[in-house]
Amino acid sequence: MVLGVIGYVVLVFLATNEVNIKNVIPPFLILILFQDTIQNLLGPAGVFLTYLDEMFVFICIPALIINFLRGKKIFGGLIFLAIVGVLFFGTMSSINNNNPFNISLQGMQLMIKGLLYLFVFSNISFSNSDLLKYVKWVKYAALGVLFFSLVDLAAPSAFRSLIGIKTSVDYRLGIASLQSLFIHPGIYGWFMAFIGVYLAVNYKVQSDFRYFYFACIFFFFAVLSFRFKTIIAILVIISIFYLISGIKNVLTLIIPVTIISVVIFLLAGNYLVELTDLTVSRYVEVDVMKSARKAMYHFAFVIANTNFPFGVGFGRYGGFIAREEYSPVYYEYGMNNIYGLSPENPIWATDTYWPYILGELGYCGTIILLVLFAYLLIKLFSNYKNIGNKIAKSFVLFAAFVLIQALVESFGEPVFNSSPQSVFIFVTTGIGFSLICSQNKLLDSSNLKIVYQSDIVQKKITER
Repeated sequence: MVLGVIGYVVLVFLATNEVNIKNVIPPFLILILFQDTIQNLLGPAGVFLTYLDEMFVFICIPALIINFLRGKKIFGGLIFLAIVGVLFFGTMSSINNNNPFNISLQGMQLMIKGLLYLFVFSNISFSNSDLLKYVKWVKYAALGVLFFSLVDLAAPSAFRSLIGIKTSVDYRLGIASLQSLFIHPGIYGWFMAFIGVYLAVNYKVQSDFRYFYFACIFFFFAVLSFRFKTIIAILVIISIFYLISGIKNVLTLIIPVTIISVVIFLLAGNYLVELTDLTVSRYVEVDVMKSARKAMYHFAFVIANTNFPFGVGFGRYGGFIAREEYSPVYYEYGMNNIYGLSPENPIWATDTYWPYILGELGYCGTIILLVLFAYLLIKLFSNYKNIGNKIAKSFVLFAAFVLIQALVESFGEPVFNSSPQSVFIFVTTGIGFSLICSQNKLLDSSNLKIVYQSDIVQKKITER
């Protein structure tokens, strides 16, 4: 115990030097990306990987506080206020409902973890070499995932058994829903779209068609996850690209985009229509007591109205803790009788994000997060053009699209609080925000220098 505390203190003080953090980031991200698969292979010995993301952020936060006390300027005031707001409404909701302290503490930790990542990375400075190093590591991971996508496509059952995945293969159109090196097609689809977004952004900034072609490849394989939310996210991203590309680029891309769209429609048009109909019938038209996801949305509003302006508190609705320490709230609303939400088999109890936020924090807490995400999007989109450095410019725009992708997928999956998605989303957004702060700081310094030089010139003219 004593050695553990000493080790933790040493790590915190090492983290006060951001160079140490930046050196750890590449292997850390790779471990987080494949942590579930690695844990499958290692068995019980790999359980420590599930705590890796918590360990990282809870080392960095005290280090950031120490640097602040030493006089370092801290950026991301609105991010900090959002964290405080979430803590306030979550705590008040927990007190109002007499939630056990240990349940509330665990639930609070999981809810704010992503926001803490965002705050930490917003306060680390990043150079071009740092960004290129991170891209290089993730590029190798992406190529590995792409290669094993082909293996998964050719022999899904044999391949998945080899890496310790025992779930049955889900076939769509006679093709296995790809998941490559991940444990679920949803994670695979998100990651392939994530890489596709980076390539598409680089095509826009650098006008190099190689990025465009590779982006199409990764988007195509993302679609082969056969996840509706991933397909919708890609369509939204492509639409926004058109809106910000300018008429010249729009006209240039019309022919290749049309060809790709026609090919996709010919190959999978019927399936996409069927998938849309299935999604509507499964989650919209179905009776609320026969669909776990619809029930989570429905009763989140009921809870928010009943407890206005608060919710039921940390660890009590829609999250991992509410599932593991089966929440009495589910009994209160009869949700324990819904397939996928029962205490014996709560497989879909963590299948949503916004019901989780609305149910635990209420309307005010939900609005705080929506305002934060809107602020980050506006900040990223409105500032990327002002950055002259193409590498930094690409990353800021990439961060904006990663956040859009996450917001779209968050309506059907808890991407903001499930690993590895949440870590990559908030790390990327935090780096983008940091680059903007650095750019604005540089502009402020230049303006001060100009003002100072003007004052000197004016003083000399006056003296004459």
